[in-house]
Amino acid sequence: MRNLLLAVCLFFAGAVLYGQEEAVVLQSSGKVQFLPAGNGKAQSVYPGTRLSINGKIKLPSGALARLLYNGATYPLKGGRTYLLSEVLNQPAAGSGMSFTGRFWNFLSGSMKETQNEKQLVENHRRYMEAVRAGVKGFAEKDHPIRSGRHLEGKMSGGTVRFAWTGPKETRAFLFKIRSNPEEQEILSAWVRDSVFEVDLSQLALEPGENYTWIVLTGAGKGEAARSVAHEFVFDPGAAEVMMTRLADNPEYRQAAPLEQQLMKAFMLEESEFFYEADRVYADAAKTFPGNALVRDTRAAFLSRMDRLDEAKTILQQK
Repeated sequence: MRNLLLAVCLFFAGAVLYGQEEAVVLQSSGKVQFLPAGNGKAQSVYPGTRLSINGKIKLPSGALARLLYNGATYPLKGGRTYLLSEVLNQPAAGSGMSFTGRFWNFLSGSMKETQNEKQLVENHRRYMEAVRAGVKGFAEKDHPIRSGRHLEGKMSGGTVRFAWTGPKETRAFLFKIRSNPEEQEILSAWVRDSVFEVDLSQLALEPGENYTWIVLTGAGKGEAARSVAHEFVFDPGAAEVMMTRLADNPEYRQAAPLEQQLMKAFMLEESEFFYEADRVYADAAKTFPGNALVRDTRAAFLSRMDRLDEAKTILQQK
């Protein structure tokens, strides 16, 4: 688990260190416009809009905007036109080691990952290589049954929807949860679909202990197809405690509702509660439909969870 968290931290840090060639709009109110370099046509600005740092941003009187650039935020007031290269060259306040500092770095990294589909695919490759490095016996081709990494890490109590993809001709799958490393069988169930929901709080799982879940195919010629053994730690109630503490954070309380949702997802992912983070992103997509910031950060998350096809589909929803 610590290796996974380290890979996440190094990956985000690397993404930010490479720098952004563009700023991202976090908030805007009023008729805010972006003026491209070279007298290009003025463009309306919304949360998630990417702005070339060579252009200008125009805010009429009473308008407000806040930009994200290389892990720092820049609030702008109305009544003037700003040259972005000058604004973004100013030193930003705050510490990169604080929660909000880490959050802005995380958000910058996510937006860097999703500049285009080519960038998304390349970052997915780099990230998965970092996560899988040194995993004994891992070979993607040896595991025709596959699932996303959001079903690894830490799991709270409650119902979890385990899902996977497997050979099309498979008529039934055998789903198992075992203790790790003793491999004592906790749950075994034959299912017809490639999904199985179970309330982990109703199983004989011990808080803080490691478990694995695995899926195999039914009877057939040769060795049965199987998935990799996905590891998770049963940690009931911990995610809820984290969200309660976050709600007491003064910077969280001052953040806009959209930013609060993304802060929740970031804190959960940072603590390896990937399944809960996935749910927060899905809720944000419903709460803020069509929002480019949600779309792109969610696509980046799905890519990190080894769900590249889903990430591509979401990124294409311009």
